[in-house]
Amino acid sequence: MILIVDLLLLIPFTMNVATDALPPEWDPYLWIALPVVALLGVPAVVVEVRNRRAVGGVADGDVPEADRAPFPADGRAWNIPAPTRLFGGRVQAMKDLVRAFTVGWSGGPLRVVALWGLAGVGKTQLALAYAARRRPKLEVGWLVPAADRVAAVAALAELAERLGVGDADQERACRRVVDLLAGRANWLLIFDSVLDPAVLADLLPTGPGQVLIVSTRPDWGDLARSLKVPPLSREDSIELLQAFRGRPSGQEPNSEEGESLAQVAEELGGLPLALRQAGAYAKATALTWTKLLERYHESRTEILTLARGVPVNYPAAVTVTWRLALRRVDRTCRPAGQLLRLLAHFAAAPIPRDLPLRQVTALPRALRRAAAGPLRLDEAVAVLLSSSLVTATDPDDDSPGSDLSVHQLVQAVVRDHIGADTSGITGPRSLLSQLPRASQRWGTHRWLEAAASVLLAATPEENHDARVWPRYAALLPHAQAVSARSDRLELLSPAIAALQHLYGEYLDRRRQDAAARQLLEQALRARTRLLGDDHLDTLKTMSLLGFVLHRDPGQLQRAHDLALQAVAAHQQRYGSGDLNAFMLMHNLAHTLGVLGEWKEARLVDEKVLRGRRLMLGEDHPDTLRVMSNLAYALCRLEEWEEARRLHEQTLERRRVVLGEDHPDTLRSMGNLADALGGLGRWEEARWLHEQTLERRRVVLGEDHPDTLRSMNNLDDMVRRMEAERDDPGGPTGEDG
Repeated sequence: MILIVDLLLLIPFTMNVATDALPPEWDPYLWIALPVVALLGVPAVVVEVRNRRAVGGVADGDVPEADRAPFPADGRAWNIPAPTRLFGGRVQAMKDLVRAFTVGWSGGPLRVVALWGLAGVGKTQLALAYAARRRPKLEVGWLVPAADRVAAVAALAELAERLGVGDADQERACRRVVDLLAGRANWLLIFDSVLDPAVLADLLPTGPGQVLIVSTRPDWGDLARSLKVPPLSREDSIELLQAFRGRPSGQEPNSEEGESLAQVAEELGGLPLALRQAGAYAKATALTWTKLLERYHESRTEILTLARGVPVNYPAAVTVTWRLALRRVDRTCRPAGQLLRLLAHFAAAPIPRDLPLRQVTALPRALRRAAAGPLRLDEAVAVLLSSSLVTATDPDDDSPGSDLSVHQLVQAVVRDHIGADTSGITGPRSLLSQLPRASQRWGTHRWLEAAASVLLAATPEENHDARVWPRYAALLPHAQAVSARSDRLELLSPAIAALQHLYGEYLDRRRQDAAARQLLEQALRARTRLLGDDHLDTLKTMSLLGFVLHRDPGQLQRAHDLALQAVAAHQQRYGSGDLNAFMLMHNLAHTLGVLGEWKEARLVDEKVLRGRRLMLGEDHPDTLRVMSNLAYALCRLEEWEEARRLHEQTLERRRVVLGEDHPDTLRSMGNLADALGGLGRWEEARWLHEQTLERRRVVLGEDHPDTLRSMNNLDDMVRRMEAERDDPGGPTGEDG
């Protein structure tokens, strides 16, 4: 509007200067036009600058200051890395992204945009650039790997820890941080590598913030506003290739080289990831664009023949680039090439840099020797980083430490290049078969077994202690990736089965039953075939699977059958007087209880308790756990006095061993209150229920299942007190 007024004032002035066409009586007033135009031009320039800044990535759609509820000074969190140094050619894409967040929204404060396009087209880099430009206005920015729900929940649970609302239960921590963000402004969440919209169920806060989804999926319905990220234009592709070679932007190569450069850009299809790889290869090998183009043409037939199994949405040019780079890595540093092949079997998620490769013997010779000394392994990593086949995080003051990362397309191309062995069973090999031979081929099956061995070496053996759970959470996506690929290939390996069991047990402790069941089902099939149905490892997996299934009402009978089979087989082969036998019997007692067989459950728990007291001592957490379960069974049998005595003992010891606010201690408090209610000691029971509820609210949060259970138990206790004080009623406690 201001510019229009300026024009209306300037037109008469300029017309008069050029033609002297205005009436003479206007002459005394024409001098006013210039200062008025100047005064109006200042705000016009300010408005234009602000608009250009918005187009550059600072969105106009911020929440009004009056409506914001900013985080406290210590409530900032940021783990979003900066975009690549050579990010460019995305002016229009950035304009479209800003516009997508700012124009035409209705129905709520939350704004969700899904960036979609071909893998390697630069969706994530565009999201990172948007976050970097908005960072001065944001208090929370968090990158969430979301290829599956487990990874997404783990990342949001880490954000909850950073904001002071964390919890040992990741799902609960996730709900807390979602609720926290719902009431706040100035935050941005980036959900990366989303394949299924169902992964995001209940993970999107409803408050006045912004969510960026990065995916190859184009259709997001009402969940998000979809925005396609196109390939780079021919001009931008050429500029990007020149930048990787160190040529200043706009400097033209000679005629022949210019034609080759343009042809390279065209064959790479405008994919930033492919352009980055081609530029890095050309620079590392000091090849001209013409020579690089010749390499492409010479290797194309061979590469495409090897890549028959690659999905059709893999750009051929990207495949060629990555395989050429892999060939050079092999020539430059053989351990580096082997390390890349190993990492290709991990998930497309951050890979901890401190993997204990030196402890693993199931590696190819060159990589095993390099892993024996940190400097040689560092050299191999440096070769991969210099080729851009592997990237490392660049931590700042707010982001976590450096991890390695391999793009999922690079991993897929490398895995396809490896090929597969002919046999799917990799059990114990003969001595001759283990002798190193130059012709011995490392196929997919052996690399999967090596990846499983590395993950086993990196995983703490005991997952009872919540302090080791962050390590499990970091390695979980990789364990699941190895498990899924071995299952598709019908690969049976003791190392992979052990990995599946270990992470199935961890997921059970985190109450992620579906994921735990999947891993344990796979481990049980593998161990039964490899080791037999009465081997100790097979029986452990069988019993643990039964324990997981006992929480599924539709699987109660199978849960009981598995647990009973494990106990019977162990007694027949190994006897019934060791810790393994007690563990299997304890799981059986759980399944008996959910089937209503409380007398049998009591007898089993009593035997387990005697054995654990003798072998572990009175105060071991496993001993206290079976004491609590036995007391719960006594409550179900309405033997209130004995249940009260055992619950009091358990509570007293858990306070000393675990602490006042440990979840198991609070569980014992609630169970003791239930036993007191059964004895008609209503006031004591009510007071203890109130204390339990108060502590659970502080320690676990309002929406924790244990907190909700305490609320229900207290309400039930009050109703029973009012209705019939002389009737002890039924139990309302908790097993464990």
